[in-house]
Amino acid sequence: MDALLAGPGRAATRAGALGYVLKNEETALARAAIKAVAGGKDWISPRLAYIFATDDAADRPGLSAQERVRCSFTQQVCR
Repeated sequence: MDALLAGPGRAATRAGALGYVLKNEETALARAAIKAVAGGKDWISPRLAYIFATDDAADRPGLSAQERVRCSFTQQVCR
């Protein structure tokens, strides 16, 4: 089931969508998403974010070079 949810969400975000809400989200989350995107901010369903974070699919996007440098720097600073 989670893989079915991730496919369209991943495609939408790769295509440049600022937000993605699952149709079974609580009204408060849908409202928060609309407000965030209307204000120019990114928003993604917490459930979908979890799926993306734990997904080990072959087409899962990797970190960019800049993101890897940032992660490495953050690890060094937080030690």
